[in-house]
Amino acid sequence: MYVVNMAKNILVSDELYNILSKLKRPNESFTEVIIRSIKYSTSLMDIAGEEIIPTNKWEKIKQIFHKKEAKYLARKKF
Repeated sequence: MYVVNMAKNILVSDELYNILSKLKRPNESFTEVIIRSIKYSTSLMDIAGEEIIPTNKWEKIKQIFHKKEAKYLARKKF
C-alpha cells in the first residue's frame, strides 16, 4: 500500500475509468492500480506476434497466465 501525503482529484474519461475498474484487484485503490500499471507497463499483448512469443503459442500462454492470476487472486482473498 502506498502512503498518500496529499490527494489530488483528476478527471478521467468513462472509458479509462472502466478500464481501471476492470484492472482493480480486491481491496486495491485506484492509485495502486495506476502505479502497478505504470510500473509493469509491458504486457503480454505488447510482445505478442513479435517473434518473442510465437503467434501460434499465444493462446496457450494467455490461458496459463489467466489461471495463475486467478489462483493468485483466490489466495489473496484469505
